[in-house]
Amino acid sequence: MATAGLDYQRETFAFIDRLDRLSSMDAMMSEMQRVLATFGLEYCAFQDLPDTKRSYDEFVICTRVPEEWLKIYLKEEYVRIDPAFRLCRRSIDPFIWADAPYDAEREPRTVEFLRRVADFGLSRGFVIPVPRQAGGLGVVWFGGINPELNARSKTSLHLLALYTFERLRLLHTPSHQEKPLLTSREREVLTWAAQGKSAWEIGEILNIAKRTVDEHIQSTFRKLGAKNRTQAVAIALRDRLISL
Repeated sequence: MATAGLDYQRETFAFIDRLDRLSSMDAMMSEMQRVLATFGLEYCAFQDLPDTKRSYDEFVICTRVPEEWLKIYLKEEYVRIDPAFRLCRRSIDPFIWADAPYDAEREPRTVEFLRRVADFGLSRGFVIPVPRQAGGLGVVWFGGINPELNARSKTSLHLLALYTFERLRLLHTPSHQEKPLLTSREREVLTWAAQGKSAWEIGEILNIAKRTVDEHIQSTFRKLGAKNRTQAVAIALRDRLISL
């Protein structure tokens, strides 16, 4: 299992390196589908969290799902009853798509929706909420018939999703914000965090207290507008504030 975990991490960092050389959404999504295949995943969607008062396609940044299913999703306006979006509004932690709660007795259309999702082989998915630096929330969904979703793969998919979302968002809506300034120590801490090191391990490597590491991590959260370590790493990599 440890070897598999190393493979996940290696593939994720290699993907990030390849993605940096691409400049179009189509090229990025093609590369994304290639790396997702190593996790047993086939489909993906990158979007802002939908507002149920507006059309779903207004929120989509980029997606790769079966065309027939997308037509059905839009026609039936399933965005208004998708339990995954409801859960995203309550938590920024990644989750298995099928674990999003709903009331089968009170929500018959949701039951119908879940059955049709299963018919297309899309019910086994992974959802990653993405807190936006400018406010709001993005959502990334990965799906497939038989995905490999264990603790190590989900950690890699989380970073992969956050980094790719940020890159796609820049192409979709270019930003002119100045890059935040991190101290050399903050960059060191984030670089080791990107390698999967805990705060205690980083403290041992840098010969500083764990509490000091935690303070540096919290400082990067504030400067980068991140909600967690994985997002801070993704933003720092995107903005070339750290390198692997």
